[in-house]
Amino acid sequence: MAQCCRCNRSVGMHPVKCSCKAAVYCSAKCQVSHRKSHSKHCTGELKKKVDEVRAKAGRDSREAAEALVALGDIYEDQDQLSSAKGCYHDALLILRGGEHGGDCDEAAAYALHKMSTVLLRLLDLDGALANCHESLSLRERLGDGQGPGAAQCLRTEGQVLAALGRYKEGLSRLEASFELCVRVHGEAHEQVATALNCIGNVLVSQGRRPAAVKIFERAVRIHRATLGEARTCLPLLGLGRLYLETGAVEQGLETLTEGLAIAKRHFGRWSQVAGKLLQAQAA
Repeated sequence: MAQCCRCNRSVGMHPVKCSCKAAVYCSAKCQVSHRKSHSKHCTGELKKKVDEVRAKAGRDSREAAEALVALGDIYEDQDQLSSAKGCYHDALLILRGGEHGGDCDEAAAYALHKMSTVLLRLLDLDGALANCHESLSLRERLGDGQGPGAAQCLRTEGQVLAALGRYKEGLSRLEASFELCVRVHGEAHEQVATALNCIGNVLVSQGRRPAAVKIFERAVRIHRATLGEARTCLPLLGLGRLYLETGAVEQGLETLTEGLAIAKRHFGRWSQVAGKLLQAQAA
């Protein structure tokens, strides 16, 4: 049963829905109370903003491109990948247009990387790789080849190469992303844990599960330190499953039990993440 975006209670059989369909409420009162917070993530509101910016600053203005990228980011977060792809495509047509010269290179590098992440999820691997390369090239030209944006782009490139079966190249890019993240952020950072998770996933794909366990354990420690308890549920789910697959049954069940207790505490016993943890325990 869905939960109210404001009070976390069950919305029942007749929820109140925002027009964007991403937010549901148990009552009109909760919807009104949550409107200011939700408006930052509401595709309906952001589409209005795109229209307003285009009317005020020009259809092909940099401001319009930035509004399109912001809308694309929300669509991607909501798994509306085709809509996200369309927003990034339209933004890049503006940002790479001749009238802006090189003034929009940083914004274009960001949009190219975001496009690559969407294309990866849509399994357009060649397109994802091409956008990664272009984004990295732009960052090098801007003197930002060793910054956080480059680290994220290297990570996505590594994921794409691994998805293409080019595991050695993929691991090389992911390890470079990890090392760059540590230099930029220090080891206790969410981006470092994300890079480690990606490395672990490739090791699993190669059948190197014992090596992957050590990587995921390290990632979970960083998640605990940086993201707080509530955000550790999914990392614990992945680690628990991997323990079970490698024969460490007791350790796997303990890890899944811990994740389930956290999920119930923060999201409720009927939440999706709690269901996944229960299913993993039963398996």
